Amino acid sequence: MQLVKSRTLSLLGSALFFGWVNFAAAGYPGITGPQYDSDGSFQLSPSLPDSPYFLNDIWMKKGNGDWQPLVVGYRDYSVNVDLSEVGDYEFKTRWQNPGTQPATYSGFSNSIVVIVSAIAAPDIPSLNVPASDSDGNYVVSWSKAPRANQYKLELAFNGGPWTLAQANLTYSYTATNQTAGTYSYRVSACNATGCTVSNPGSITVTTTNVPTPGMPSPSRVPNVTALTWPAVAYASYYETDIYQNGWIRISSGPGTSAWFGGYTPQQFRVRACNVNAVCSGYAYAY
Repeated sequence: MQLVKSRTLSLLGSALFFGWVNFAAAGYPGITGPQYDSDGSFQLSPSLPDSPYFLNDIWMKKGNGDWQPLVVGYRDYSVNVDLSEVGDYEFKTRWQNPGTQPATYSGFSNSIVVIVSAIAAPDIPSLNVPASDSDGNYVVSWSKAPRANQYKLELAFNGGPWTLAQANLTYSYTATNQTAGTYSYRVSACNATGCTVSNPGSITVTTTNVPTPGMPSPSRVPNVTALTWPAVAYASYYETDIYQNGWIRISSGPGTSAWFGGYTPQQFRVRACNVNAVCSGYAYAY
């Protein structure tokens, strides 16, 4: 009996020793979610990652399609999913540690299937339009609308009819070289069920591409040449050059005249510029 007891204690000691020197292995990822959904928006609940992992890497495929990455969440207990089409969707997750080189991953969980039987219209997007602009270049943006698979941006100029400016899945529109006036915008978020439309927003463009001045008129008297030209809209200053083995700047200011003493040049040019240093083409005189 004494011999058996000693052997039992020896095995117990070995087990305790190995249990102390070996760290516990990470668990296995899991994911849960609804079996059915009737509006296209629902939550998935991936299991909390075990060390050394700390991100949930969730993948999705529709029907017999290919697996595609859906979202990477930081230790998320729940992930919002917004879909724009009915169908059978399959989801799986794995854990990720991007801090290693290369990044390390656990194995994938078993997959779950969510049957989406209907899609609600997208949420209404929130539109952001600057109130004013001084050079004709600005950006209109809007919020992401759950369940949308297209955004249609429309504009109306000076109270005129709405026209389509852009239709895609981006969340912004860049306007360039707009003429002076008031531009109104509205954006629609759309899917197979229908579209929802934002409240409109308007921007007033006060300064835009500067017109080219009319031809400057030189007036020559001994030792002095005076140059004048008509004012143009949106101009904050004018730049005047003479040609003397190359173009030479002789004035830059808000006035519509300039003079040059001494040498009598044969060629002149002038252009108009706005407060943002956007300038017109040159008008020439000979």
